[in-house]
Amino acid sequence: MKKISTDTWIQLLGMVGVLGGLIFVGLEMQQNQRIALAAQQQARTEVFTDMMNSLTELGVNYHKLAYTPEEKTEKEVLDYIEHCLKSNKSEEEIKKLLIENGWDLSYLDE
Repeated sequence: MKKISTDTWIQLLGMVGVLGGLIFVGLEMQQNQRIALAAQQQARTEVFTDMMNSLTELGVNYHKLAYTPEEKTEKEVLDYIEHCLKSNKSEEEIKKLLIENGWDLSYLDE
């Protein structure tokens, strides 16, 4: 039986070490991607929460706004609210704009 040289064993250990390092780097990249996706989701949630807080500060009841007699879809409601908030209008201008576009805000005067 032929004896394997020490140099060959060192090369084999080196290759195993490189493969182990590549696997470790791959796992780190996967973890970083998951962290980045979670951060994006958290940022989206934070924007939505800020938007809802802005409506609350304006005195708009989101639940009643979302369920108007016209049966507007949730996407229509959110798109319209987002448009109003991006326009940087005053509270009265936003209320006027909402009323002009068919929103029932009569409960705000109660």
